[in-house]
Amino acid sequence: EGGASAAPRGTAYRRLALAATLSAGSVLLPPPRASAGMACSLSVVYLLLTWVAHRACCSSVGLEPPLASLLYSTRWRLSLNVGREQGTWMPAAWGASGARLLLPVEVQLLDEPAADVAEPLLGARDATRRLAVTNAPSFVNLDGSMAVRAVGGAWCCTPSEGGEAGALRLCVDFPEGATRNDVSIPPGRVFFTTGMWRGGVLEARLEARAALEAQLADLAAEQRAESESEGSLWRRIVAVRRGVELYDKSVTTRASLSSLSRALPSGGLEETAEGPAGVRVAVGGGLCVKRAKLVGDEYHILGTFKVLGVV
Repeated sequence: EGGASAAPRGTAYRRLALAATLSAGSVLLPPPRASAGMACSLSVVYLLLTWVAHRACCSSVGLEPPLASLLYSTRWRLSLNVGREQGTWMPAAWGASGARLLLPVEVQLLDEPAADVAEPLLGARDATRRLAVTNAPSFVNLDGSMAVRAVGGAWCCTPSEGGEAGALRLCVDFPEGATRNDVSIPPGRVFFTTGMWRGGVLEARLEARAALEAQLADLAAEQRAESESEGSLWRRIVAVRRGVELYDKSVTTRASLSSLSRALPSGGLEETAEGPAGVRVAVGGGLCVKRAKLVGDEYHILGTFKVLGVV
């Protein structure tokens, strides 16, 4: 045990992961006459297994810090876009004119426990950290520039899928709120939610999504070819059977693509910003406010926000 054995053990883990990766590659190489759909399907599996082997190796030797720790002391430039959104439960008159309240807010994510901030939406209380507002937010209306008081809040990264990705949630307190025409930020706490991925994870999943999309296109082409096949009665029977097989594969592939896409930005890397240690953050997110009800709380959609920069 100790420092003397750390290097050999780390080398052993790397060799094990490399062997697993090479083994996966040798098993998953498609046969010479494999269909295009099969080859693409195997390629997707190969990509994912290769990535899993690599990440398992890194985790085994303790190279992967918690996702949240990569964000300590980072500064974020955010742009709030408050206004009526589809599905909101805000009052019917709120934002009915279509007006928007645009508010720039800059925050720093601190490595200071905020256990006194009991907000289930943020995440686990013992994982919640303090947040400081570092600018003086203001917006412009017909009366000129209007200052908005913001007094900080808290943040939490809720990891998922083995810590490779997660949801980043913030809250900022606006004691007096803000109003522009028929749109307002109610006095109180505003919640921000967006997605984030560890360095390299998003790129690998986007490649897997592209491979699944290509597989669907190949399966559709094969289905069309089979449906147009001519020849003997036996040939047409075989074509019908093959068409059913292709349809079943398409249903399975489409389900896999849908599941993968739900956790990815639709526009790919262009809809993300790069943070420290290669972390990728979705540039778009949602805003909401909490409203107490007789039984439990409700969260009403307040608008959206964008991440303009992370340093």
